[in-house]
Amino acid sequence: MRNLIVYAHPYAKSFCHSILEMLTSALTPGTFAVRDLYALKFNPVLSPDELMNIRHSKVLPEIAEEQEYIREAKNISFVYPVWHAGPPAILKGYWDRVFTRGFAYDYCSNGLVGLLTGKNAAFMRTQGASKKSYELTHWPAMRISSSEVMRKYGIDIIEDMYFPGVVTASEETRADYLKHVKEFAKTINVCETYIPLDNYNVPVSYTH
Repeated sequence: MRNLIVYAHPYAKSFCHSILEMLTSALTPGTFAVRDLYALKFNPVLSPDELMNIRHSKVLPEIAEEQEYIREAKNISFVYPVWHAGPPAILKGYWDRVFTRGFAYDYCSNGLVGLLTGKNAAFMRTQGASKKSYELTHWPAMRISSSEVMRKYGIDIIEDMYFPGVVTASEETRADYLKHVKEFAKTINVCETYIPLDNYNVPVSYTH
């Protein structure tokens, strides 16, 4: 399996789901896996007992399964909406429970060391607000808690997308967004070097 898609949106008619459909249609069948967190009813709550077990490098079977998907993947794409200036709770809980010490990172005398080197990650986020209202403050903060954390784990970030204004976006604008997703999907499908385009700056009723 070359590509793993971690998807976090509960509504099948959302623009996030359109992104998922575009990604999967552009990738070669049999070379990718989708982990739809809502469909899986993934539990985002890290319990006290689980936290203690993680400290001893023990994880629950369902977490070991998710870690195996990550271990087998070269590219990991996260697709989700921006809610309250952050990811849905189910995705944050996935990161908390799956990217554990001993799997994603560990500590040495020089501090934290990433254990997931040789992998790539892409972030595809939809939001209702415009780029202007978010790019100077919210986007840098959201990257710290998402893509920049993945860098700490040794993962290279090959795309860090925001699709702003999707709630009021025109069909033309949404089609343009999806074209960008398709081009990205083609490149991770065939292992070419991908050069990200500038984030869109389109002041654009649609559920994201």
